[in-house]
Amino acid sequence: MPTLLSASLSSKNDMEQEYMSKVPYTNAIGSLVYAMVCMRPDISQAIRVLRKCMHDLGKEHWQDVKWILRYIFKTVDVRIMFRRYHDDGQWVVGLCDSDYVGDLDKHRSTKGYVFTLAKAPIIWKPTLQSTVALSTIEVEYMVGTEHVKVVIWMQVLLHELGGRQKKHVKVHCDS
Repeated sequence: MPTLLSASLSSKNDMEQEYMSKVPYTNAIGSLVYAMVCMRPDISQAIRVLRKCMHDLGKEHWQDVKWILRYIFKTVDVRIMFRRYHDDGQWVVGLCDSDYVGDLDKHRSTKGYVFTLAKAPIIWKPTLQSTVALSTIEVEYMVGTEHVKVVIWMQVLLHELGGRQKKHVKVHCDS
């Protein structure tokens, strides 16, 4: 089971630092980033968190990388599939969410969104907010604002590709 990662999990002593210097952590993260960008949006948040720990590793970080690799191995048959939609006119659908102070080191919130086209994810982005939010409503407002910017861009792109969104783009958010 993965741990909540923070700077406090870095190498505690020389023996652990020596062990971690022999671990192919950066190679594994690079491979996982490639998989995340090309076909596995489901691991993007975990990879984002693990990438920020690359400068000062602890054994817990390597355990979490191995946990993700086991997860991918067990879900190797999971694919992004575009499905034929019924003519309801809804091509693009967006989903967004955020947490409040999910980063234990910087006390910043994580926000993310996913856009689907024909019920398959085509754009996804988890990111750490650049500012510290003072409340959960402020976090949700920030992620909603960024989400709407991407909706506008998606509508222009869909129009240029010849697609027609008969209805407004649905945006699902938990607030």
